[in-house]
Amino acid sequence: MNTTKYIRLASMTIDNIKNIEHGRINFINTRKDYKSSLLGIYGQNGSGKTALIDAISILKLLLTGQKLPSTIRDYINISSASHTCELNFELLIEDNHKHILVDYEVELGITSSITGESNISDNTRDGEHRICITKERLQYKLESIETNIRKSVLIDTNVPAKQIFKPKSKLDLLVGRDIDDITDLIVNKKQANVESRSFIFSPEFMKRLHSRNEVMESNQDFALVYSILTDLVKYGNHDLFVVTTEHSGLISLDALPLEINYRADTRHIVGTIGLSLNQPNVFPIAVVQDIRDSIAMMNLVLTQIVPGLTIGVETLGKEKLQDNQDGERFELVSYKSNTYIPLKYESEGIRKIISVLGLLISVYNRKSIT
Repeated sequence: MNTTKYIRLASMTIDNIKNIEHGRINFINTRKDYKSSLLGIYGQNGSGKTALIDAISILKLLLTGQKLPSTIRDYINISSASHTCELNFELLIEDNHKHILVDYEVELGITSSITGESNISDNTRDGEHRICITKERLQYKLESIETNIRKSVLIDTNVPAKQIFKPKSKLDLLVGRDIDDITDLIVNKKQANVESRSFIFSPEFMKRLHSRNEVMESNQDFALVYSILTDLVKYGNHDLFVVTTEHSGLISLDALPLEINYRADTRHIVGTIGLSLNQPNVFPIAVVQDIRDSIAMMNLVLTQIVPGLTIGVETLGKEKLQDNQDGERFELVSYKSNTYIPLKYESEGIRKIISVLGLLISVYNRKSIT
């Protein structure tokens, strides 16, 4: 993804999640001449704030091809006639003078862990049913100097069991007509359904697309839809973050969840690194250096928030890891007035600030970070 391209979550529509029968929110700031893009959401208890965050968490799991946890089945209001919930996400891809609006619609349901059939009642017991993805549909619209494409379906998985997706024109473009490839993808789709994963963004389907790109890269139609799919996967893996109350729970247990989105040269380290505050940490030397680099960037801001305070890594020695890599044993410390103390002795408020500071810096510097 080049530096001129960015992706933003433009809007969300939620149906039948928790206490929300229907709700829609627009994330785009339409005011003129604004210099920042920060959205605050407030409301009474039970107004749907947590459901919104839960929906974004589901989006991240789907885009990254991960399994939806069984607890998500509790989000669905089983008293509804359909026993399903629907999520619709609009994402905007800006690439120089090219504007692509992507519409991703997903329906979640509850199905029997034994028979695979939907048969839900208020007496359903834990373990008897699992969450499943019943439908996925991806649409896109393109506006650019060279051409315009009106909103059209890219992938719709709501087809008979012996098919992969529709429309056929996009199936032929993305998959081809090789019987073995089609059969393998039908199996991959069934496996993704059993494991409560997205098929569209599954590693198996993306791997097929990467292979096909090697022989189709000169085809402009393929290049466009391939870039849309890969951009969405990159967005889910590298630019979409959800910080929940679980972070506060970890901090109370003397563990620091350090959110990192660090770029240097050809390296891109992203995600949550859990660091112990009660005992020394041991990581490969290269990872420890990445943690140092990320902390150095965080300190530039931390000193403005808490004057005189910086944090760092104090080396306690070298250690061989199980895979025979060279590791480094270290602890996190805070520095004040030329002295340092273990970070675990700082206040919980300071530790909470530190846990998300790296991510907030990335949000400020990069438009795609959500």
